[in-house]
Amino acid sequence: MRGVLEALRADIALGNAGAYEAIVHADVFSDLISQAEHLVDDGGYRRAGAVLVGATLEGHLRSLAPACGVAVSNAKGEHKKASQLNQDLYSANAYDKATCAQIDAWLKLRNDAAHPTEPSFETTHTDSEVRLMSMGVRDFIRRHPA
Repeated sequence: MRGVLEALRADIALGNAGAYEAIVHADVFSDLISQAEHLVDDGGYRRAGAVLVGATLEGHLRSLAPACGVAVSNAKGEHKKASQLNQDLYSANAYDKATCAQIDAWLKLRNDAAHPTEPSFETTHTDSEVRLMSMGVRDFIRRHPA
């Protein structure tokens, strides 16, 4: 254990701490997505799965934004909505227009699932859609580490 801590200290001194942070960040988000997939696959809880994957996506956008020079708060100091972060990240060339559009679609699916004003969520959306969302978000996080 002492050797691990000494190696970690040396990496921090060399400025490599960000790599560890990115690994931990990706691992945590991967676990959340896995939980969402379990909700859908083993319980048929597609609404809960979509909300969890969407929250994971939003968390990743909030982590990615500062790395790309994008503020996570507006001029009043309020947290920006995920859709605004997505547009700001696209404007900062963090990713292309197709990725931005896909993120908008995932955020809409998450919002539909999160709000009880969409009572037909279970009939208009399928388990497959939520599974595709989870695979897509997992791939997005892998391709665009924070």
